Amino acid sequence: MAEGETFEVIRDGSKYSYVIEAKKIVEPEEVGGEVEKYDQKGERYVTLMACYPLLSTAQRIMLVAKQVPTNAKQYGNIFSSS
Repeated sequence: MAEGETFEVIRDGSKYSYVIEAKKIVEPEEVGGEVEKYDQKGERYVTLMACYPLLSTAQRIMLVAKQVPTNAKQYGNIFSSS
């Protein structure tokens, strides 16, 4: 995933769209500060994060995405068997 790409999240039966604003590699102790920067903007963001590089805990790769308007759709429980 790269800056400018979009993805969707379904939560509590509603779909939310996000566009990636930043892709960063940071030290573990920098994660909180990075998240706080976006919290202070007063908009809705989601952060996807994983250890980096592969099979290491040395750093973190973060994708920061801003919520964008979407055609609101309601979804049932996507995990139910019915």
